[in-house]
Order: sequence, then C-alpha cells, then structure tokens
Amino acid sequence: MKLELARRALVPSSIWDVLLKDATNSFLETEGHASNHTFRARVEAFKQLLDFLGEETLLCDVTPRDLTDFVDYLGRSGKSRATIAQRMHLIKKMFRTIQENIPGYLSPARTVKVAKVTYSEPRKIATEELRTFLAHVRGSDCAKYEDLRLRGVVEVLYAIGLRIGEVLSLKLGQVSPTADAFLDVRVKSGKIVIKEIPNALRPILLELVERHSSYLRKYCNSFGMPYPTNVEEYPLFLSSTAAQRNRAETWELDQKSLRRQLARALKAANVSHHTPHQYRHTLAYDLVDSGTPLSLVSQLLNHSNVNTTMRYVTADREAKRDALNRRLEDVA
Repeated sequence: MKLELARRALVPSSIWDVLLKDATNSFLETEGHASNHTFRARVEAFKQLLDFLGEETLLCDVTPRDLTDFVDYLGRSGKSRATIAQRMHLIKKMFRTIQENIPGYLSPARTVKVAKVTYSEPRKIATEELRTFLAHVRGSDCAKYEDLRLRGVVEVLYAIGLRIGEVLSLKLGQVSPTADAFLDVRVKSGKIVIKEIPNALRPILLELVERHSSYLRKYCNSFGMPYPTNVEEYPLFLSSTAAQRNRAETWELDQKSLRRQLARALKAANVSHHTPHQYRHTLAYDLVDSGTPLSLVSQLLNHSNVNTTMRYVTADREAKRDALNRRLEDVA
C-alpha cells in the first residue's frame, strides 16, 4: 500500500517514459523496506524536490544547477544543515539508482556539494537516572495496555539497542515461540537479521504476546471491525487510536505518540528528558566499557561500518598513559 501511494506521488505516468519509471520503481522498492515513519519522511523529501522543479521539468532533464538551487532553497527555508545533508543523500541515491538502470544516463547529483555536518558525540543516559526510570516503568502494575506497551518498548530499546523505528515496526509474528529472538528484523542498512533477546527481557515479551489478542479484540470491537485472521502481521506494539479497517500497518504505534508517552513517564519519575535513541547510545557505551570486542559491538548494533562503533570508544589521559606504560613493561 505505501509503495503504491509513493508511486502515485513520485511516478506520474503522464510525463515519464518506461525506463525512468522502472528505475524509480527500483529505488522505491529498496526504500520501501524502511519503517512506515521513515518511508513517509523520504517520500515527503522527494515530493518537495518535485514541487521545487515544477510539473514541466522531467527528472531526466534535471541539471546539477537545478539541484544546487534546490540546496540553496532548503537553506533559505530554514532547514538545518543536517536536514539538507540527509535529503541530498537520498536524492543522490535516487539519481544513482536511475543511472545504474538507464544506459548512458549520468546522475546530475554527482557533482553537487553539500556542507559537511559535524555530529556531536553520542550522549548516554546517566546511570542513576536510567536505574530510576527503569524502576519506575517496571514498578507499574501494567493494568492498562498503554503502560505495558511503554514498558515493553523501553525494555527492548535498553536491552537490545534497536532504533525506535525498528522497534515500532516489529510484528507479532517476529517474536520467536520462546521469545528468545526477534526473527527477520529489517534494520536501517536494509539487511534482514535475527536479534537475540536477553533472558531478562523474555517475561515482559511473553506477557505482551499473551495479552496482544485480548487488546486487539477490544480495539476491533471499539472500531466495529471483525477480528483479523492475519494477526501475526499486526504490530507487536499496537496503536489504540490510528487503526483503520483491514490495514494492519495502521495499527503501528507512531513515534510521535510514543515520544509523548515517554516524556510523561520521565516527568512522573522525576528523571531528566532523554530520547529513545539514547538507549542505543547507552547500550553501545556500556558494551564497549565492559570490554566487549568492537567487532561484536558493531554486529550487535548492526553498524554497517566499524568506524561508526569507534565513536563510542572513549579513553581519558590516564587510560592512555597506562596503556603505554604496560607496553614498555612488556618490552622490558
């Protein structure tokens, strides 16, 4: 469904020839594996480019100057350098896909320069604050499904290090029968992986699975819908407000709702605000600090490049001095 909507927005058959449509469809198929939230954001970025170019401009006629003007337009519109860099990365990827599919076509984005973005050091959650908040969510009786859902999301973020979009797109059928792994998880790079589940996390996931059907049935009744036969395709973490008839993907909890609920829970626990992604940073720092080999940390976090994992390696002057002293002692 989401791919069809994207094609309507990005592939108007009245102006593109067959080759260009095939190439763009190939790109959309690749991008379609992203979470619903991410996919919508990407489609919106491409629609903005098409609106800027105007209906009369064909993608095959786009020039480097057009894209440079688009970058300037984004800057004048108040977009941050990080947003501009992200959007141009996607646009370059799209034109590169078209270049690979159409003989003789050269991507107009290949020479377009975008200001480099210096990213800040990843921030972990303070240990005491993390303990306080985990105690708060674990102390809830979880009588309400929303409380159980929040605890499940927080526990998965904290224990496994999935990105928030990856967590919210998990389906009921991806939980193994013994809740010892998430099966066939598509991560940011597009790879399909199996994510191992720590033993301490299994009870809450088994409870979520057990109570899933009763809450889904309750919501179906409230919307006047029949109970679905394809329940395993429904999200593990259900949204109670956005469901629509016969569309399993609309039951997925959206990030905005989750962030609001997380903010309320942090305030109730008297803990400083932090984002869902900081659980991933915290896990990475903890694994590195505990001596876990970088190659294994990289695999656990599904980094496409170990250089990304190196961001979590910190060493103070004393640690560096000790390492040099140990070497000299060994040589002596």
